[in-house]
Amino acid sequence: MVDPRGNSPKEIDLETLFAESFSALPPDEVVEKVNPFRRAVNRVLIGMALCTLTLNFWGLNYILPTVGMVLSLLGFRALRRENGCFTACFVLTLLRCVQFFPTIVLNAFPCRDDFIPERVTTTLAQVFFAAQLLGLFCLWLGLRAVQRKANLPPKAGGVLALLVWYAVMYVLALIEYPGLYLPLLLMVIFIVILCRIRKTAKALGEAGYTMHPAPVRVPDLWLAILLAAALVLGCAAGYLFGAQHPMDWHPLEEAETAKTAEIKADLLDLGFPESILSDLAEEDLAACAGALRVDVESKVYSPTLRHEKTSNKRLRITGIAVQVPGENETWVILHHFLWETGPEFFGTDCLQVWPLYQLGPEGWVKGGDVTGRLLYDRDGQTYTAPYYFLGEAIGTDTGFMSLGTTKTDIYAGFSLPREGENRRGYLAYTAFNTKGVYAIISYFNYTHQHTWFQYPATTALKAQMNARASNYMDPFAREMTQFWFVPSQEHLRWPD
Repeated sequence: MVDPRGNSPKEIDLETLFAESFSALPPDEVVEKVNPFRRAVNRVLIGMALCTLTLNFWGLNYILPTVGMVLSLLGFRALRRENGCFTACFVLTLLRCVQFFPTIVLNAFPCRDDFIPERVTTTLAQVFFAAQLLGLFCLWLGLRAVQRKANLPPKAGGVLALLVWYAVMYVLALIEYPGLYLPLLLMVIFIVILCRIRKTAKALGEAGYTMHPAPVRVPDLWLAILLAAALVLGCAAGYLFGAQHPMDWHPLEEAETAKTAEIKADLLDLGFPESILSDLAEEDLAACAGALRVDVESKVYSPTLRHEKTSNKRLRITGIAVQVPGENETWVILHHFLWETGPEFFGTDCLQVWPLYQLGPEGWVKGGDVTGRLLYDRDGQTYTAPYYFLGEAIGTDTGFMSLGTTKTDIYAGFSLPREGENRRGYLAYTAFNTKGVYAIISYFNYTHQHTWFQYPATTALKAQMNARASNYMDPFAREMTQFWFVPSQEHLRWPD
């Protein structure tokens, strides 16, 4: 073989040849591929960043932390055999995944609070944070052990700084810190800390430290695919099987007595709607005994914004006021709804009442607890069920001048059956007039879920209690109805 420059093979300078061939170091991407330790640490750091620096749009506040948890799991999985501290990091990351991934799935179950108490999720969140801090402490110890093994001074102060950083952020979240500049400064500090930790891992590689990744049966790519598939299938199960409240439907079996027949006849004479009269339970019918006057107001509404400007209105809401004998002027107020057709989607619904004794002129007093029930017809048989939730609860006021304040209102949460027809229900309460005032006012708000797509999913009851800013905000639409009138003397039947 002859050298192009005329030199014989013996005269070739091997040192010059190698220097020319490897005059530049390979890029970091290549180094990471041949340095498993550096690649694993970088995965952990990127995972921390994605779990912390999230974006609140397009679902990225859930997608990025999910990707971050997967990267952290893969990173510590490779490091778990390097020393005992990295093993602890891997175990703690598994513990966090056991809490995090089911939470992502449960967010697709609108009625998850029906079977998982809120205190359980709160406790798990606290365990998640404790595991995160303990994992950082173990990471600090693990990096120091690796540095000693590589004959480097044990310095991993960046990890301790990160531990303190998370503790400070937790305190700010607890006190609901309202400022903006301090969180922005902390975000910058967070990035600086991650860069410092990355330099620590890079220095280990430059010092010649190498490691053999722990053996695995499932490659990283397949593990990520399996986790993604499990999350997708779990969320699909939530939308398919966890979208409705569990309701206790059973056939309506009420025998009419002479007393109830007499009460019904009196109410019909005063103008009570016959189609609604048969829906009343015995206790609500008995509350109307000896009725003196009946006032009725009925209107058909749109269940969604899409139908608001069309003739396809489906939801009939009727307000009924029945004056009954009493020491003070006494009224039974009924709010009744009927789906004349549809609805198009069956998820969760909610009723909210701003009662007469809250909104009416001073002098109205609460007369008792709210009552009511749900009904529908199928194959000639009427079925009934109690509301899933019925009673007073503290919610956020939706009034224009009082947005953000809280007050106690009447709420009813429920789900309608997919089969059958004439889906309907009502709420009833009693109020006393102690000061001779005349105006009667009672608001009835119906919140309907008209689409399945929502994440995190919630129920109409929670959406109403959290006071959506608009009456139409996907996936819920709210109809606000006002039953407001002054009783007319011409409708009054004087008692004997």
